[in-house]
Amino acid sequence: MLLYIVWHSHQTWLGLHSYALLFVLAMLGGAMVVYRGFRSRGLTQEDYNLIVPMALAGILLGARLTHCFCYEWGYYSQHPLEVLLPLARIDGQWQWVGYHGLASHGATLGLMLAVWLFAWMKRVDWRMLFDFFAVATPVAGFFIRLGNLCNSEILGTPCSMPWAFLFADVDPLPRHPVQLYEALAYALIFVGSVLIWKRNKHGHGFLLGYNLTAVSVCRLLIEMFKEEQADYIPQLLTMGQWLTLPFFAFGIVMMCVSKQKEI
Repeated sequence: MLLYIVWHSHQTWLGLHSYALLFVLAMLGGAMVVYRGFRSRGLTQEDYNLIVPMALAGILLGARLTHCFCYEWGYYSQHPLEVLLPLARIDGQWQWVGYHGLASHGATLGLMLAVWLFAWMKRVDWRMLFDFFAVATPVAGFFIRLGNLCNSEILGTPCSMPWAFLFADVDPLPRHPVQLYEALAYALIFVGSVLIWKRNKHGHGFLLGYNLTAVSVCRLLIEMFKEEQADYIPQLLTMGQWLTLPFFAFGIVMMCVSKQKEI
């Protein structure tokens, strides 16, 4: 007898939209980690108050644009206004539909650009700032993937494992719960980041390299158990794997050049 977990989408929790609530927790959790880093390096409250909204804007803009251009370009090329507007033209009328589609690779890139811009403005070592946000990233990723689970989105491939999830609101096929795979992986990566941070034996940029590499390895592996999300099928690898490769390469480089702590 096939064993699996029947899962129903959880759109609301305590009267709030589940994904929105978990997204807020992701941003708050990440902001708390970054604040801890700022305090440890003696940076000012004013600097923190500036970089957080810049980072949030970079995350949202990068995540949205990457999703639209890389995953659903077939649709958004015909509906360009919907790329940035939370509206859709339905039955000849504009209706509020919210934002459906945020790509984590774009969020990472947008965050990196925002932090680099702040470092350039304030003449601060960008590698140090990137380390703070790198440690915060798996915290945010953990909550985001739980939100994806609540929405029954980013589905895994069909399987016969006893821990398979049958997403009842999608189809009758038991699938790999890839959202939980990633959430667990991010939790473990965060623990590793904290241990490295406490040892304090590596130069600025090492934590960035560690997180980029660890997250990339997890994404490359877990993507093998995901349904393709792009509206066209790339060759050899999934879209998620192709987008992961540059981050993986950059992470390796950063770990190599930042291995020794600066004196």
